[in-house]
Amino acid sequence: MGKRVAWVMAAVVMAAAASVATAQTAVFQYSVTNDTTRKKKDSEEFEKVTSFLWLPAEAKQVRGLVVSGQTLIERQMSKGMREQLREQGIGVLHFRGGVGSANLQKTLDEYAALSGYKELSVVPMFFVGHSAGGPAARGLAAEMPERTFGLMQFRGGAPWAGGPIKDITTQPATQPRDRYVPGYVPSLMMVGQFDEFGGTRREDGWEPAWMGVAKAIGEQRAAQPDALWSMVVEPGAGHFAWSERNEQYLGLFIKKAAALRIPAAFTADKLPELKKIDAAGGWLADMRLKHPLGNGNTHVPAPVEKFAGDKGMTSWLFDEEMAKAFVAFHEGIDRKDQFIKWNDPYTIEASVRFFFSKQTWVDDGLTLQVHPGYWDVVPKETKDGKPKWPNEGQAAGNSGAPLKVKNINGPFTVVANDKMRLTYDQLAPAGEAGRATFVAYSEGNKEYRYAEQVGMLPKSFGPNKNPKAADNAITFEPIANLKVGSGPVALKATASSGKPVEFYVAVGPARVVDGKLTLAEVPVRASFPIKIKVVAWQGGSYAEPQVKAAMPVEQEILLEK
Repeated sequence: MGKRVAWVMAAVVMAAAASVATAQTAVFQYSVTNDTTRKKKDSEEFEKVTSFLWLPAEAKQVRGLVVSGQTLIERQMSKGMREQLREQGIGVLHFRGGVGSANLQKTLDEYAALSGYKELSVVPMFFVGHSAGGPAARGLAAEMPERTFGLMQFRGGAPWAGGPIKDITTQPATQPRDRYVPGYVPSLMMVGQFDEFGGTRREDGWEPAWMGVAKAIGEQRAAQPDALWSMVVEPGAGHFAWSERNEQYLGLFIKKAAALRIPAAFTADKLPELKKIDAAGGWLADMRLKHPLGNGNTHVPAPVEKFAGDKGMTSWLFDEEMAKAFVAFHEGIDRKDQFIKWNDPYTIEASVRFFFSKQTWVDDGLTLQVHPGYWDVVPKETKDGKPKWPNEGQAAGNSGAPLKVKNINGPFTVVANDKMRLTYDQLAPAGEAGRATFVAYSEGNKEYRYAEQVGMLPKSFGPNKNPKAADNAITFEPIANLKVGSGPVALKATASSGKPVEFYVAVGPARVVDGKLTLAEVPVRASFPIKIKVVAWQGGSYAEPQVKAAMPVEQEILLEK
């Protein structure tokens, strides 16, 4: 018992000291649009997808890329973790669409030519996918394991598909290429304790959203003990939301995978040979985190040869630091339940998607106010039987912690515990309708576990085009080309509505700070000139008197050496 307490204390201290990269006004220096491998409906033309590339500005060589599509969490993830990635010279390649149908090699070749970083054509990759994007990420890792230094699936399946596989380091010719990822590729599954699509808890204490996954991993790892697989379970979390807890853990995982898999240097004319990791040199952590899997017999993490428990029911970890992070990640998983509800009008789709049927717009008319509250009883199942708790209708307590809102996907920035303001950027562009998803959450306390409740704006949500609203148009004064070393440039634009115009950088090594275009993160090996695209937008007002959203106005300039 004393040893376990010491492990938990050390892990909590480590988590508190961890640096978290800010997602504020994240920069993507480059962007390209390419054909995908998928044809348009009833057409011979291929669909197109736009991607964005961020490179650590100080990197003399790009050693790897984190590659993601856009389901929900990838938008937040692609802007976070950057400090951890910088340490290993790792960039981010983000597709505004599914990564599975992207013409990946063509995209890499274009970025290699555009940026001057020729090694991008052969660079090792770490694939990430959320929900339906998880199998797509797995498929790419399975297709090119010789280029994959790691994989993360967030509420999105496992490195294998189908039934038990005795030896998943081989790929039988009868199986599709995307069936499983070789065990020598470090693979992380990030699961929500109460994933809405996985279920809540049975009367016997079984929590299917993660316990079933742990059991399946145990069966696979028993068949292949050297597989570099691990799973973490986010306490109290569901299917939809990203968090700082996830960001810290994944950032550390990627950093260690890069350090152990990618050679110190490689040339741009051929694929680098990735290093193999000796599984025997790692650590094991028990996946039986609580009853009924654990039954009080959970073992503390230890080096592989010293682990005292069932080695099949474990997560494989890189080292002791990762083991402490594993323990910290699961802090609070066995605390009491608390439940959150929406007091806003909503409709429910598929039992789990709560679409706001009416919105409350306040302040400047672009600020959405939401109204979460705590349940005082365990919520009952919806009309189609989900979610179902064994003690529904019984009294429920709560931590009393302030309820807060967090944006997941869509053009919003949190401005207060219960308010989000419309804010466009390159991944949620002005002028587009977009899926707006968010959660209300409680951080809990020592007695009650973290809890969250997802909310969404209607699928039709987009810029205000109400024909009865006042008209609105933007005049944007021209911007001159910039040179490296140029100081901030004031951006000047007006709206016919008289409302203030706002700006963001759609692409290029710059950001907007206090209304001024400011150079940022210019790569040290960049080819010049570099395109910078600035967007002026004015969202009007959804509150009365309503004002239409103005059509965004773009200007494209060049950064010259």
